[in-house]
Amino acid sequence: MKDWVCWVLLVISVLAICVFGWWLTKKLDTMTIYYITVVINGIVFGYLYYQKNKAKN
Repeated sequence: MKDWVCWVLLVISVLAICVFGWWLTKKLDTMTIYYITVVINGIVFGYLYYQKNKAKN
């Protein structure tokens, strides 16, 4: 893939995340979004921690 295509995809994906975040804040309360973010980060951290410990064994 060309280098400029990667940059275009990166910019489009960042814009999509920003638009999705703006839409969520309009639909939900800000504290609800904080709680959702904490839960998702906890799940990802737990999964990565599990994979790291599984690789050691």
